[in-house]
Amino acid sequence: MMTKRGQGLPLNVIILAVLGLLVLIIIAVLLIGRTGKFSEGVGEQEQAASQKICENPGSGRICRSQLTVDEQAQYREVSGTWIDCVGTYKCYEKR
Repeated sequence: MMTKRGQGLPLNVIILAVLGLLVLIIIAVLLIGRTGKFSEGVGEQEQAASQKICENPGSGRICRSQLTVDEQAQYREVSGTWIDCVGTYKCYEKR
């Protein structure tokens, strides 16, 4: 009695599919690793920039050419080079 064989995938197709899957996994791992390094670099640059900006939100600092009488009691001058306080403007932070 003859047995019928079903249609199957050739071994070459299976090997190519496995190799393709491995290549995709390797590419994904490389991209994820580089994304982490990129995020670290962006964080470092952001921190460096925020230290040079006087009126950074949440810092409690203001940039003024002259303080009012009320502000003089609340703020003290902060020395440094600020990219947003130029000319006669100085950086002040809350006491």
